[in-house]
Amino acid sequence: MPVRDWVHFCSVFDDAVCVADRIDTAAGEAVDKPDTAAGGPGQWRSGVWHWRNGWEVHYERATSRRPAAGEREGEGGGQRRREGSTTPLLLLPGFGVGTFHFRRNMQELSETRDVYSIDLLGQGKSWPTRVPSREDGLCYSVDMWTEQVLAFINEVIGEPAYVAGNSLGGYIAANLAANYPRAVLGLALMNATPFWAFRKPSANAALNGGDVTDPYPSTDLSATRDISTGSATSTGIPTDSEIVPGSPATKGESPVEGRGDWLGWDGTLPAPAGLFRFGAWYFDRMRDPRTVKSMLGAVYSNPEAIGDEVVSEIIAATGRGPSNHDYGVGGHEAFTSIVFSPKVSMSFEEMIDRIQVPMALIYGKEDPWVVPLWGHRIKRQRPETLYYEVSPSGHSPHHETPKTVNALLDDWLEYASAGGSPPLSRDGEVLEMQEETGTRVRATLVPDARPRGPVEWLDTAVWSFTGGGDAKAKRP
Repeated sequence: MPVRDWVHFCSVFDDAVCVADRIDTAAGEAVDKPDTAAGGPGQWRSGVWHWRNGWEVHYERATSRRPAAGEREGEGGGQRRREGSTTPLLLLPGFGVGTFHFRRNMQELSETRDVYSIDLLGQGKSWPTRVPSREDGLCYSVDMWTEQVLAFINEVIGEPAYVAGNSLGGYIAANLAANYPRAVLGLALMNATPFWAFRKPSANAALNGGDVTDPYPSTDLSATRDISTGSATSTGIPTDSEIVPGSPATKGESPVEGRGDWLGWDGTLPAPAGLFRFGAWYFDRMRDPRTVKSMLGAVYSNPEAIGDEVVSEIIAATGRGPSNHDYGVGGHEAFTSIVFSPKVSMSFEEMIDRIQVPMALIYGKEDPWVVPLWGHRIKRQRPETLYYEVSPSGHSPHHETPKTVNALLDDWLEYASAGGSPPLSRDGEVLEMQEETGTRVRATLVPDARPRGPVEWLDTAVWSFTGGGDAKAKRP
């Protein structure tokens, strides 16, 4: 396994666990629990949505505080959006964290729109209700998480949404937008990891949604969005039964590896005994308090932004949960599957090439894992993308420097949905804010992809020499 894969895989715990109440519902339903009196704007709601095989997916929703004449009920079960608010925003967390990681963002961002966040299956408070069997086809892969997010947009949000993701959440968001363009109005990446997993792609690695045809048989993805405004020309989102397992937008292209490969296991639970023991051993060391403290100290530029309760709450996520789920045992299974799950069929660069919606990059400049070079690469590949560097800020800028990121996100969402000038649109323009920790933070717009140092110069030279400059012409 390449060293970079192990390094990024170890970015699994970068904050605390959510402690909101769990709500049990009938299969296929989603119910909200208001934290305050029901019916008013600015509500913070926590709910559980039952996905495939009755798997419990925890999510949170902050309803728009924009004045409106009333509310309308959606058709997907539990979702509501206030009339007069703009299109919704979905926040996707990094690996090892969950909805709690956006608690510093949701309330402020919900001033003008409904904001959702979701725990990926096998993270936070989203877990199977029983030990998975082979018939369940559960493999903790990026393909599976992508299908989970797509189904959530369709069944709970009920309409296309803007999607913002951090770390692994950004990678999943890019995969979603590349494969299911009609579900995504715009994409904001916050220090998105540019790779995940070390196994070759497997056609059988994702969940089996049934033998169905590709809901996107056409390669002309540009017909689904007006990229200048992000407005939808079609509101059709595939239902869960229409989802093609794996990477649907690549169906009919180059074949992927078959089930298994040299290891003899494709990540679908239950795990072979030997691999399970290794995964359990690795997981127990990853959740050791000393390991958690070390990781948090490495990825946050300002340790004061972490919070004193972080380590204990992270460990609590791997213990017994509020519905008596033994997350320790479930965590062993999930972690083993994650370690050995296959890659998606497209590289991160191919995902970025296929995306046909407005994009923004909001990257913490002091991130030791996703260094500025990765943002520079996307800007070089897609020059129209708005690229903001936030400093001082680390791997999770939305959590470490929330006031700054909230301002950038809010302005960009307004621009992407309504047109006009983007935030910090003038060359050299800087946004300066003081965070709750007292740290003064600067957000700078990177106007173009000109190399700014020897590493970027070398990377650009290699990119040009290997034909990277021709990638734009190959886009669908």
